[in-house]
Amino acid sequence: MSYYAIDEEAILYLEVPYVAKDFAKKLGAKWDPVKKQWFISCSMDIAAFKQWLVFTKSEHGNMRADYFYLAQVNRNCYKCAQNTLVNAIILPQGFEVVDDSIMEELEKQNIPVEGKLFCRQNYSSIVSYVTYISLEALKEIYKYIDCCFFREEYSMSVDYSYYRSICQHCHSAQGDNYIISEYNSVFHPSNIEDFHKIQFYKIQQKIKIRAGAYSIDYEPLDYMIMQNV
Repeated sequence: MSYYAIDEEAILYLEVPYVAKDFAKKLGAKWDPVKKQWFISCSMDIAAFKQWLVFTKSEHGNMRADYFYLAQVNRNCYKCAQNTLVNAIILPQGFEVVDDSIMEELEKQNIPVEGKLFCRQNYSSIVSYVTYISLEALKEIYKYIDCCFFREEYSMSVDYSYYRSICQHCHSAQGDNYIISEYNSVFHPSNIEDFHKIQFYKIQQKIKIRAGAYSIDYEPLDYMIMQNV
């Protein structure tokens, strides 16, 4: 049995019965020896594997991971200018995200879509505009920050509520556009000195979230992991 470097691309796991394994392999499926499950690249013809697709029903989130990181750093509040703690959720390499484009393509081919399809990604990601966090993961987050200072708050800029860091002095909600999305923001430092100000907490709890945006790779986390190897 061949081992495949699954970190090279985004992949989609399949439920292939044992009697069909040779046929699946002939079509191009690969075997993950760790999860003991067949998978394909998300760039392949998904329709050819329609009978083995794993749809997730009753799922609130559009992203999930077996564990995650909570990142914290201080910055000046945009309103009162006092130093306050801000937070971010980072998903590790191997997290999964719902691929809407695949489901749209299946629907175009009149293939029934009975839920969500999650694709495994080969990079880490800092997420933003998070509107849903699974309860058990949220409980773990609140071990590091009081729930009063990380909660859902309405944003006029996006016209919906999402989880935002709250200033510990004036109680103003800090926008993800300022603390996460912008270049050279506190979670995207341009120099090594600012990077070392970020505190990363690895939380060994499965997480499901709904995020409005996420990065393709997150170098500060990758650098931190390399430094601690």
